[in-house]
Amino acid sequence: NTSCVDVSYKTMVETEAAYYNRTLYTEMEMFIPVEDTVNAVNDFLAYQDSVRDQLPPGAESLLYCQVRYVAADDITLSPVYGRDVAVMSMIVMGDKDQTAPSALFALFAQGMENITSTKYNGVPHWGKKNWANEGEMKAFYGDALDTYETLRSTMDPEGMFLNEYLTDRGIGPSSSSSLSTL
Repeated sequence: NTSCVDVSYKTMVETEAAYYNRTLYTEMEMFIPVEDTVNAVNDFLAYQDSVRDQLPPGAESLLYCQVRYVAADDITLSPVYGRDVAVMSMIVMGDKDQTAPSALFALFAQGMENITSTKYNGVPHWGKKNWANEGEMKAFYGDALDTYETLRSTMDPEGMFLNEYLTDRGIGPSSSSSLSTL
């Protein structure tokens, strides 16, 4: 149906009324080896129990988690490069006017990221909120990060397409302050 042409977040709903009644949320995803799924989920459930006393009343009903599976690929900086993965997805619901409180999201998301990255060689989704740093990304991607950076610097020598998020994760100059001179 081409009768609706607009920005994607408005076109991806079935009606205008649905758009205005949507629920906003914040999401993060971690990719882990399939064989670690059950242990990682159990560890995250235990983590949720351990922070229960830090939650405001009703906050538990705002957390939504799911797991899906993705087959390995051979794309250089793909989080499924060379391994079949389980994708642990964690959403904290907001309402129709705003996303979930950032502190509540960070409590759950940083907990899941820490568990999956330290115990299960997890790596975050590039396009979702995460706190990964250059060292963690280099540990996971290894030489592929350097290979990508060589290609990126050839195709974008001025760094036009870089931002702080990418430089914090090891793509481009090691310091985001150098971006201000571009």
